[in-house]
Amino acid sequence: MAEPVPEYGRVEVCAEGVQRVVADNPGIMTYHGTNTYLVEAEGGTIVIDPGPDLPAHVDAIMAATGGRIGAILVSHGHGDHVGAANALREASDAPIHASPLPPVGSAVNADVSLENGGRIGDLIAVATPGHTRDHFCFMRPSDGIFFSGDHIMTWSSSIVSPTQGNMADYMQSLRETIARDDQVLLPAHGPVMQGPKTYCAALLDLRIRRENAILEALASGPKDLVGLVQRIYPHQTHEKSIWAAGQNLMAHMEKLLSDGRVVTDEDDAWRLVE
Repeated sequence: MAEPVPEYGRVEVCAEGVQRVVADNPGIMTYHGTNTYLVEAEGGTIVIDPGPDLPAHVDAIMAATGGRIGAILVSHGHGDHVGAANALREASDAPIHASPLPPVGSAVNADVSLENGGRIGDLIAVATPGHTRDHFCFMRPSDGIFFSGDHIMTWSSSIVSPTQGNMADYMQSLRETIARDDQVLLPAHGPVMQGPKTYCAALLDLRIRRENAILEALASGPKDLVGLVQRIYPHQTHEKSIWAAGQNLMAHMEKLLSDGRVVTDEDDAWRLVE
């Protein structure tokens, strides 16, 4: 799902009481940039994913909120989401809410630990481990809005790195998202999506089909990571895309190992369990 390149620093209305400011950090992993969401609340604006450590982005958030910020919510510890958190706290005196788990990326000293089901104003924190072990999303039950972070992006599927996340957890988090039937999806990268249930189901189906493709590839004999990437992602040529493909495959292999469907040999190749 594509959208035009935004005007960086410009405030856009996404839904009632919700605005978006896109950070100027476009890239092959971030699409047009990180979406920072500003949610109206009685105690001051709630900022979801303050974005990368870019002074111009912090200035744009401060200008849009008039400096009246009640809370800063962090979906997970990657730098393109949390990099500006400390600077925004210093500028506004607002507390940072983040997972109590060790951060997977940039260090941030949280003032408040997020809890699954915990409330921040009209929002509810939803633990969604998978993309990273510390990932949280936020939902607004009054109108079915779901701020999905990197758990679900609308321009691409998410990377699940075995050093930071877990494929089995990711697939379970997708199942829980599908079961909840949110009405509007606001991702950290990509455009707003209405009625996202079918899209979320397609993302889960993609992982199931990828797992089946791995098993099919191994049916012809043991393969190492390079061999699997070449077989499963034959058209990937960009270095970062190949890296991302390898990370996803490693996460799938960890799941298949845990499920008892594959084993590794002394040459770091995988083979099917007979």
